[in-house]
Amino acid sequence: MKLEQTEALEQRLCKACGFCCDGTLFLHVRIRESEPIRAYKKAGLQLMDSPEGKVTMRQPCSGFSKGSCQTYHCRPLRCGEFKCALLNQASEGAVTESNALEVIRETKKIRSRYTALLYQIFPELEQKPVVSTYRQIRKASKHLSGEALKLFRARKSQLKEYRESLQEALDLHFYDRQGKEDDDNSEST
Repeated sequence: MKLEQTEALEQRLCKACGFCCDGTLFLHVRIRESEPIRAYKKAGLQLMDSPEGKVTMRQPCSGFSKGSCQTYHCRPLRCGEFKCALLNQASEGAVTESNALEVIRETKKIRSRYTALLYQIFPELEQKPVVSTYRQIRKASKHLSGEALKLFRARKSQLKEYRESLQEALDLHFYDRQGKEDDDNSEST
């Protein structure tokens, strides 16, 4: 496949997906010291200092809207460098574009089932990155009472099943387990 064709394919798949930008895969993105932090802030990206003293960008990315990057001209270097496993496979011809799009659609359906039930029980988690909700459910469940507690108890196993299905799909198709992502899914490369 020619470079132009590969780039066009990657753009189509990325626009159909967005998991690396919307909080499905990562909590935040590390920003290198050499990057134009002021320009990122001016573009509206939400940056913060990590406990280790590093600058990171929060997920979901404030520049991600309507399925694409609204700050593409001023995005962190790691955003431009990152390619998920599915994108790599499609670029190499190991997966067809139509198969990759089907994987994206199916994974979005799984995520939608999970988040619909999750936010019904825990509406306070709705603004959090999906990847962070795995850890926050246990903490949030301690504060439930009344109808929310009844709903959680009744649907807990279903919520767990949906969460595990989503994690399985992400592990299988999107995370590159050759050392490119952290095991805790907390950062992009």
